[in-house]
Amino acid sequence: MPIEGYSGWDPADVAHTAELLSKTPFDKLAEHYDPVEMDTIGVYPRIWIRDGNDSLSYLRDNYASLVEVFVHAARHRSGLVQSFG
Repeated sequence: MPIEGYSGWDPADVAHTAELLSKTPFDKLAEHYDPVEMDTIGVYPRIWIRDGNDSLSYLRDNYASLVEVFVHAARHRSGLVQSFG
């Protein structure tokens, strides 16, 4: 039964996502970085223009952590639970 505010990733989805993330360098994603557009559409957290170049560093650090989480879970054949709250 789904619980509002949560989403689950089964081990196969985690492994697939870990593989995709591991093969996608941050610099490739950063090519699409547009702080003005992100602020305009309200991408959380609303730091994109305010923090200037620091906001790109924020994304880089958090992307590295995201990759680590998925790779670790995949290595242990685990699923993941995501919270939207």
